[in-house]
Amino acid sequence: MLFSNNTYGMVRAIMAGIFLSLSLCTCSTTDVSDNKGFHPDLPASGEENGGNGNPSQKEHLRYIRIVAIAKPFSSPDKGEWVLNKARGLDTDYTAQDIIEMVEDLKPHRIERILTGYANEDMQVPVRDGEEPMTLKEFLNAVMAAGAEGCDIAPKLDLSWLGNEKQSQFFWDSAQKLYDMELDRPIRCINLDCWNSLVDEQQTTAEERSAMFKRLRDIGYTEIGVNMTGHVNDNDPEIDYVVFTLKKDTWTINTTALERVKSWPNIQKIFQYIDYPSPFTEFFTTLSPDEQADIYADNVVARQDELGVTYAWPIIQGEWDANAHRTSENGRWKGKTMFEVFKELMYK
Repeated sequence: MLFSNNTYGMVRAIMAGIFLSLSLCTCSTTDVSDNKGFHPDLPASGEENGGNGNPSQKEHLRYIRIVAIAKPFSSPDKGEWVLNKARGLDTDYTAQDIIEMVEDLKPHRIERILTGYANEDMQVPVRDGEEPMTLKEFLNAVMAAGAEGCDIAPKLDLSWLGNEKQSQFFWDSAQKLYDMELDRPIRCINLDCWNSLVDEQQTTAEERSAMFKRLRDIGYTEIGVNMTGHVNDNDPEIDYVVFTLKKDTWTINTTALERVKSWPNIQKIFQYIDYPSPFTEFFTTLSPDEQADIYADNVVARQDELGVTYAWPIIQGEWDANAHRTSENGRWKGKTMFEVFKELMYK
């Protein structure tokens, strides 16, 4: 159920009188009232490349994924630090490690560093001898380490809306994330599991429109949706779309891409390999050399042509780009996948 029983009837009544207008709002990194585009230092609509997709050949958007705080339903802080051996990595990472990675890559955005809202006063791991650091301090430091205007886009899982208790957490998180007093406030949200909302929960277009309106009423100026598994059922309030590469060939799904490009509200289109199942297969069955070749030849080489941007997975689940290295004598000369990603995102 998308909304609790107490509010469902009210939402239905309100929606009967609502006509949604096409929204082309984008995420401001400073003053929402002076919103010009996703990032102030880059063109807003990809005009230099002729439409949807990357903003220009001079500097592509650099979006990365570092899943640092997750497991919101298993911790009293509504989230735990998952960048450690206990969660399947080879390294127990500290806040300083992550800040240094971000400083090296200089991304414009860090996606999914939070899953839902977590206690901003919770302590994050720090190196020996460093001052204690709260989650709020960590998020500010991470954004400061990125490119000019770097922001974060937390994840909210649309499958939560099918459970009354988790639905309340979804909406509490949406409000609290927006209200966090960060140096660069959160004004964009990354919605996962569109297929759950549309197919499993069997929501109507009107119910989905009500959800997007509620997010806009909170104040979000940019809404992205991961449509993997269901690249259909557009809503005019969606600003950008993410969907996975084709699993059989590890290439961009041009059929889905053309469909998304026909939706006039979509301002950016992002590619990735869906986690966990396809991505786990990708990095466990292919060598780092083969993976790097696919990223370079199947994805990056076609970004400008097709008008898409790849969202680079730095650390996600058991995957750590620092822990996988190419062969010394091959095309990539012994670089780690982190180093490969850095090279490719600046192509």
